[in-house]
Parts: sequence; structure tokens; C-alpha cells
Amino acid sequence: MGFARNVCEGIRFLLDRPVSAVLVDSGLLRLPERVRYQVLGFQVLSKPFPVDDLVRKAEALTAAATIRPGR
Repeated sequence: MGFARNVCEGIRFLLDRPVSAVLVDSGLLRLPERVRYQVLGFQVLSKPFPVDDLVRKAEALTAAATIRPGR
């Protein structure tokens, strides 16, 4: 798990290792950026999520990564 202070730092982080999920404040992404990330294969969800849902999703992804360490 890692955290980035800005989008550029986050992209560098993504390029350095396999990634299961990325959480960003969608308000920081302009529409052309969202489209570009979708073209690159990322799923971009712009609706707000309750924090509890995000924590559960992160825990599930972490557990899945532990089960399949090669991914």
C-alpha cells in the first residue's frame, strides 16, 4: 500500500509496481483525465462512496493480493 501527495507522484507509484486499486478525490480529475485513464484500462468511478465501503473494498483487495502474490 502506498500514498501519493499528487497525481504525478501517484502515476510514478503505479508504474513501479502491480496495483489493484487506486483511490483519488474525483474532484481533482478533469473530465479529459478521466477519459484518458479509462482508455489506459483503469475503471474510473466518479460517484462518492461511504468510507466503510472503501475500507471493505481495500481489505478485500489486500486479501486477494495476499492469496495471489504474483499479481
